[in-house]
Amino acid sequence: MLRSQPQRLVGLFICAALAAAACGGEVTDSAPASGAESQAAEPEPQTTESGPDETESAPEAEAPEPEPAPEAGTDESGPDATESASEAEAPEPEPGAEAAEPEPAEPEPEAAPPNIYDDPRDGIFDEFQATMDRGDHPFMQLDAFCHAHDPAPDRAATDVGIGADSISLVHVRSRLEDLVAYGFASAVGDVAEMFDTFTAVVNEQCGGVRGRLIDLHTIEVSVVGDTVDEEGNAACIEGVEDRHGVILLNTSGFPGSGALCIVEDHETALVTGSTMPAEFMRRGEDRLISLEPTTEDQLTWLALDLVERGELDGRTVAVAAPDTPGEFEPVKAGLVDVLEA
Repeated sequence: MLRSQPQRLVGLFICAALAAAACGGEVTDSAPASGAESQAAEPEPQTTESGPDETESAPEAEAPEPEPAPEAGTDESGPDATESASEAEAPEPEPGAEAAEPEPAEPEPEAAPPNIYDDPRDGIFDEFQATMDRGDHPFMQLDAFCHAHDPAPDRAATDVGIGADSISLVHVRSRLEDLVAYGFASAVGDVAEMFDTFTAVVNEQCGGVRGRLIDLHTIEVSVVGDTVDEEGNAACIEGVEDRHGVILLNTSGFPGSGALCIVEDHETALVTGSTMPAEFMRRGEDRLISLEPTTEDQLTWLALDLVERGELDGRTVAVAAPDTPGEFEPVKAGLVDVLEA
């Protein structure tokens, strides 16, 4: 007989309930309530998607052993990598850390104190000495005329009269003995011997001048007579052109225009102990070096001193002057003109 529609639905419901009970199992009432509560409180273990069987069968994972550190100077990228580890810069200090203080620099050696002569006359003499530090100059020390010194390196001939190992100097000696007939002679000694001795000391005791030895030549000239100017000019030509003198020297008087022949015409240095006219000094352009004031200055100071002391009061003054070129002009300017004024 056919069942009605409601009966079929009830039957299906009962079958589904029985299937669910068979799959899930029955729950009895014999478990105590506290056990049920604790079981509900504990969280169920999380399982992976592979299921509980796969999780239980997997062995416990062991911690991997650390790989050995690479040797110093190498890189993990292989032997071709640059040695960046050895060239790494030092890390910057952390904030707040005290920076290491740099080591103090070594003090520079103190410079030698100035070697300046203390002139006992003081005043302008001390002022002059203060302009000249003698240092270790072999010819400027106070305990000796000179000190032996090493020659300058790489010396070479630089001009006529200046060789690598020598330098030519000319002594122009005025014959002061000629003045005996006029009553003006004075015992000044043998000037030629003085220059020879000076040269020997420089060459033998000092080692020359920075390695160059002095080659000294002597030329004599007259100081009186009609040939003074001629002999002076002849000495100029011989000393510069024939003897190749780099410096000409005179300490016994060198009158006439011979000085201009040396310093102006031949542009050579002349060192003299004689008074020279201001005109000669100007035309020499610093090549004429005199150890005395100019002729004009000396005569002017003489005239002013005589007037100030009253030595010329009520007197008639006669002035005698040589007519040698370069000597009459300074006598008129420095003495005659001042006395007339």
